[in-house]
Amino acid sequence: MISPPPPSSEIRRIAFLTALVAALVFASYCWWTYGGKPGADVLPLWAAAKLWAAGMSEAIYAADTSVFTLNGPPAFGPVAEAEGYRAEIYPFIYPPIWAALMAPLTGLMDLARFDAYLTLVNASALVMGLWLIWRAAPLLPFTTYLAAGFLMLLVTTVGLLPVMGNQVQIFVAFLLALTMERSRNGGDVAAGAALGLAAALKLYPALFVVLFFATRQPRAVLAFVVVGGTLGLGSLAVAGWPLHADLLSQLRAIGRTVFQINLSMNLDALWAIVSGATGTEVAPGRIAIEKPALWSTVSRTSLIAFLALYALAGRQWPAIADHPLYWPTAILGAALLGPLSWAFHYITPIAAAPLLLALRPPRTALLVLVLVALCLSFLPLTLPFSMPFDAPPLQLLGTLALIGLFAAFLIEVLGARSAD
Repeated sequence: MISPPPPSSEIRRIAFLTALVAALVFASYCWWTYGGKPGADVLPLWAAAKLWAAGMSEAIYAADTSVFTLNGPPAFGPVAEAEGYRAEIYPFIYPPIWAALMAPLTGLMDLARFDAYLTLVNASALVMGLWLIWRAAPLLPFTTYLAAGFLMLLVTTVGLLPVMGNQVQIFVAFLLALTMERSRNGGDVAAGAALGLAAALKLYPALFVVLFFATRQPRAVLAFVVVGGTLGLGSLAVAGWPLHADLLSQLRAIGRTVFQINLSMNLDALWAIVSGATGTEVAPGRIAIEKPALWSTVSRTSLIAFLALYALAGRQWPAIADHPLYWPTAILGAALLGPLSWAFHYITPIAAAPLLLALRPPRTALLVLVLVALCLSFLPLTLPFSMPFDAPPLQLLGTLALIGLFAAFLIEVLGARSAD
């Protein structure tokens, strides 16, 4: 494929203004449709902040030990009841510094107002994330890419459900898109800083710092260490070690757990389905399977090995690291190999998938996009027949579709070796 010439400054300016208008329109729509109707992804943020403000910081983490149940700690119940919240209560699995930083907000507004403001942030971040990916890889006309990316996100559970539920992962995906764009356009320091902030929110983005090794960007690594380290040390200073130990305990439980549920999609879930692994119903319709020690070790080792080898390949063959799908492939592969990946962990690679329209013959690329979108949509939930292996339909079809998309991405990226 011959890459198109870089867009002019005028085209870039028009693209930014188009994205800004689209973000304002979409954010306004989400404000009126979803804002002020808090779901299960917002309550943990609010409850943890509320407990921190009340001097009950020791109660913000659940007490899971061996298996992650996805059930929130007991202290969240009274907070939810006081706000009139009646849906599921999930745990708080963010570093404690965020509970401390959000605590003052609980004295200024109620949960509904907090949810409404977060809706504006997330809806805007989803659209502007698309703009950042296009800036990183302007292979298509911006309006074509924006329409295709927006459609891929909103017809699938990958994008629509986190928008409806106000999942923080949307903002993390925005930061990953910013990391990718700055890394590819000479903004090494900003790339590292964005990745450091993403890691301070969800921790797992820290794994992607190895990609800066592949792209020979030491200043990005330094910025990542400074921003991530500052937030990490700040969290320790504010909250102390015991709360961080509670968080690490939660993360270890997550690493030992597989869920048999529609929105959990990764290779661990696929292996649980194929092998017939059994678990415990920890909530209605939610089966948690405890992974044996060997399984957990293989999972961790596979994730680390993939990212290490992928980074080495990028360093050995610079054309690989320079490929527009280099970052999305790493994010997609890490989610497939990572523990307990939910549909929304695939926002960035699904948003980047329309780039295939410029990299592959249009009919082939369009077929891939349609199949992926169908398998990740709500359609599998309505299938009138049973799935093989007695599996949740969306979990099985979605995981298989993501594996197929990963293969398509990886073939494109590794094929760039011939350019060196």
